[in-house]
Amino acid sequence: MISPEYMSVFEALADAIIVSDGSGSIRYANKATESLLGWPREQLLGKPITILMPQKVHAAHRRGIRRLVATGMPWNTGRPRRVTALRRDGTEVHVERAISLITIAPGERLIVAALKDIRDQLELDRQLGITRLIRATTGLSSKIAHQHDISLVVQATVDTVVSDFQAALARIWLRERDENVLVLKASGGLSQEVRRSLRARIDISAYPYKVGAVARARRPFLQNGLAGDPEFDQEWIQRERLQSAAVFPLLAYDVLVGVLAVFFRHPLDEEIFELLGTLAAVMASAAFHARLVAERERLMQEIHAERSRLQSLLMEAPFGIAILRGSNHVYELSNTVYNRILGKDPAGLSVEAAFPEIVAQGYDSVLDRVYEEKKTVALRGARLEIDEPGSGRRELFADLVNQPMRGDDGRVDGVLAFVFDVTDVVLSRRRPL
Repeated sequence: MISPEYMSVFEALADAIIVSDGSGSIRYANKATESLLGWPREQLLGKPITILMPQKVHAAHRRGIRRLVATGMPWNTGRPRRVTALRRDGTEVHVERAISLITIAPGERLIVAALKDIRDQLELDRQLGITRLIRATTGLSSKIAHQHDISLVVQATVDTVVSDFQAALARIWLRERDENVLVLKASGGLSQEVRRSLRARIDISAYPYKVGAVARARRPFLQNGLAGDPEFDQEWIQRERLQSAAVFPLLAYDVLVGVLAVFFRHPLDEEIFELLGTLAAVMASAAFHARLVAERERLMQEIHAERSRLQSLLMEAPFGIAILRGSNHVYELSNTVYNRILGKDPAGLSVEAAFPEIVAQGYDSVLDRVYEEKKTVALRGARLEIDEPGSGRRELFADLVNQPMRGDDGRVDGVLAFVFDVTDVVLSRRRPL
């Protein structure tokens, strides 16, 4: 029997106290046990203590009892451990368990299990954990929101999922531009391998496993309990002790940017899953805009290269070419032949500032007609008088072709002017035979 002194102390405690003997039979339970586990304590007496434990720990408990009988030393004495207890209604409750021994007679000892209800503490810990993850997600958003290097965006995301969400493995695939293919861009945790991975490239339309299925359906996936699922490598699942997986489509403006896949060594609850979904959305938006910036830069480089090629062709043409912009007809560029024909380089000047003498002869009205009529205006054998410092005016005959240049909105915003010097031809016709 348990002494009255012990019973008096046990009854005064707020923690549940359960006393069992070496055979595992319950000999005593205090009043607090009823509120924690839902059992009237009288009904517990004589029952095996395993009825208060989930089935999965019965074998370990029996091994501990055998050790006690053989050595006199119980398992985990003195050190509180967080375990799961089983209530009468079959639900599980998290408790902190401490085990000790009391001697009631020579050679006879009882096992005392003190169970502390830690549900409030676990809820507080959970809320603190959620707050920490929200802060990590917000920090990631700030870090990658204006990041234009997409490789840094995906790596920062993987690092956050592994370090803050404590994922065993996190991987991000991005969809190739103009292709229905996912390419592995970042991996963290169990593997950092990207290029040599067996899943480095995934055909979205044909890949039968979760990453491909999520990319096709564009809906997130969560599974707790991976053991026995043929869609996962069971040898790998067992070796790495993986318990849950979450896969998210990375969507921005209804465009599939890529896929995020995450594995954990613990079950994943819905709230964490939703937070990961928020993180995936943040990353997808950042990756989408980083890709837009990269695409814009690529196009600008192509445009610049094309303009350089065009300018090179214009500058090397055997006839005069110039580009004039705006209603004031400002010279954007002119080639060497144009400058030689008209006697100067007019770059950056309006036609009136560069050549007032030919404006006085009506040339600006020809340029105005291009804007008004929105079509090419050509003059054949036009006579122009060009001022030449120190030598008066020079007579010039030229074929002038002025083509409209249009902006992105389709409106005329410039003139492409061609000048062909035909002075020698015109003068030769004037000479008597």
